[in-house]
Amino acid sequence: MTGLVIIGASYAGVQAALTARDAGYSQPITIVCDEEWLPYQWPPLSKDFLLDTRLRAGVDLPCTGASRRPSFDLKSLVTAGDKAGA
Repeated sequence: MTGLVIIGASYAGVQAALTARDAGYSQPITIVCDEEWLPYQWPPLSKDFLLDTRLRAGVDLPCTGASRRPSFDLKSLVTAGDKAGA
């Protein structure tokens, strides 16, 4: 992998990628996580939300736009790091 590699697709991981883009970082950004799905924000739990038939609409993390969006390496577990070439 080249560019910036962020381990963990939590809110903090996605925010780190967006902050790097906002600061002018233009190289590839990859977020590595062991989940099977893209990250999303948990909505406030309420009866209204539970009764709503929408599928996670509006709860995706704010990383839209081709120029800002990092790539995601899903279902991957990081067991060691190698800084050779860093």
